[in-house]
Amino acid sequence: MSNKAECPACKVYLSAVYDAMHGDRDAGCPSCGLPAGVLREVEKARGARADAELTRKLEEALVRAGKAEGELARLRGRMYKVRQVFADWEVRDPLDSETWRHAEWPDE
Repeated sequence: MSNKAECPACKVYLSAVYDAMHGDRDAGCPSCGLPAGVLREVEKARGARADAELTRKLEEALVRAGKAEGELARLRGRMYKVRQVFADWEVRDPLDSETWRHAEWPDE
């Protein structure tokens, strides 16, 4: 039987979340992308049996930070693709051709 845990960010209940919380998985939540390090920190706070209010605030802060880091990584990946498209376009830029430079604007 596999153990499962709830992601503190998206509330999905999966064995992958449990594995990330206990260091058996490097990837974070497969549902929302919350990093494994954040999941482990939340689990540590829960395990410390700290003051409930303090634990709740720490969880919220860790979840916010983890979501922001996940979104940053996702956006960086997209920007890399966009930069690659523009780099490819620049190599084949039709606006840089002699024909284009000598073209005339239509009469207005």
